[in-house]
Amino acid sequence: MPVVGLILFSWVSYDSWNAKRRPQIASSRYFWWSSLRLDSHPTNSRNQGSNWGFFTSVKIANDDSGWGHVDVSIDPGWVARLLVLSALPVFLIGGVIVAGLGKMGISQVSSFMSLMPLLMVGWYYFIGWLVDRSSRKRSQPTTPTLDLARNATLG
Repeated sequence: MPVVGLILFSWVSYDSWNAKRRPQIASSRYFWWSSLRLDSHPTNSRNQGSNWGFFTSVKIANDDSGWGHVDVSIDPGWVARLLVLSALPVFLIGGVIVAGLGKMGISQVSSFMSLMPLLMVGWYYFIGWLVDRSSRKRSQPTTPTLDLARNATLG
């Protein structure tokens, strides 16, 4: 299960990196991981709000580079939606940590990209453990207790 989580995270990160290379996103200050805007220079923030729009398309019409107006339209896609739904606690906890580190001046891009894979591995390991535990309980035959077995042989 942890490998599945890392593959999904890598897939969305790769798609986000390729989207970053497209000419529609002119500013290099923000990295868009799916539809999540990560600030690479949070100490220079004019806008302290973060954009956590995972399930809807995001349309941003501003540019902090000072060169004019840029429209950014990002659709998260089905893989990103699947990842966020399956690891929602990871994104909630990770979002709080990344936002807190951003307020301290640490790049949200580097903290997100280093923290989230670790949280993903832990989360999917936990989910795999739960699935394995429940399937093991179902597959084990019920054994009678010692008293029931003794009474059956005596009676």
